[in-house]
Formats: sequence, structure tokens, C-alpha cells
Amino acid sequence: MAMFRGSKKAHRSNRLFESIDQNKDNVISRLELKLICNIKFGPAPSDADETVERIIKQFDASGDEMISVEEFVTGFSRCLHNVGHHSHFSPESKDDITKRIGK
Repeated sequence: MAMFRGSKKAHRSNRLFESIDQNKDNVISRLELKLICNIKFGPAPSDADETVERIIKQFDASGDEMISVEEFVTGFSRCLHNVGHHSHFSPESKDDITKRIGK
């Protein structure tokens, strides 16, 4: 699997990517995103497909309808950055969110 090396954030993102990539084909598919939503947050709400679509649009830079490890690390880092700038919306720190999602 291609991995980003270096920062602690990249390492965490790589580990999270591996946990979502259930079939280990080095991409995250719509089905894998929906499965992780069901596992982490309970049965998917009726708008789960819309949520998955938004994630694909935000992370999929290549337009292949899947998320590569590189796209995931970039997108996830961008999300964590945004959380840091809007921390008044959540009492959780970036590390708390990363740990909760990655477990």
C-alpha cells in the first residue's frame, strides 16, 4: 500500500484509511464509506447516500469515484484543519476526533 510518510497526522490518516479499506484494494469505495458509517455511528440515516456522495466529492480529486490513500490523507488533513479553525462548533480536539473515528 502506498503510504504518506512523515508527520504524525499522516500516519494517523494512513491507519484510518487502512481500517476503512475493508477489502485492502488501496481505495475507499462508496460501499466501504457506508459500512464505516453504519459501524461507527449506528444504522445509516436515510441521508447516508447523500453523506457518502459529499465525502466522495470532497476527497476524490481524480474523479474516479473512489478515494485513494493520497486523496484521503489530503482530505482528512483538510477536515482536521477546518475543525481547528471552527473549534467552537465542537468541544472535541482534533486528536479526540481522530481517535474516535479511527477506533
